[in-house]
Amino acid sequence: MVSNISARVLGIPLWERRWLPPLIRAGPVTFLLDADPFIHFRHWAALDLTFRFAVMQLTGVGQERIAFVSIVDAPGLAEIPFLAVCTDVAADAITCVLETMCNAREDTSVVTDRLEFISIVASHLVSDETFFAFTAAEETA
Repeated sequence: MVSNISARVLGIPLWERRWLPPLIRAGPVTFLLDADPFIHFRHWAALDLTFRFAVMQLTGVGQERIAFVSIVDAPGLAEIPFLAVCTDVAADAITCVLETMCNAREDTSVVTDRLEFISIVASHLVSDETFFAFTAAEETA
């Protein structure tokens, strides 16, 4: 079983305790960066955690898409990639901010060590989703 989990649930202790361990035991897990990714990046940087990222081009998906993938070097999260499907412009903006404002570095092994798995998840997302944004489940007034 492959699980692609909204990053929005991170930081909800009850959810993390109940669902994350069994999902990790069941098979590969990714977190979809479908909410503001800088919430997590700023949090990790404030905790002085390092994180690595890489960008891969998705081919054969109709329009130009990029998968931005990051890994935080933290207990319980070090093997779970965070994934965003975005344009090359968005990927460039994210990496620029990460390199200048956070304790992050580019590391292609983030993708190459998980290439088959990341390719499966990214192709599934691109084929099934019609819209990508960093605004999952935002509350409206």
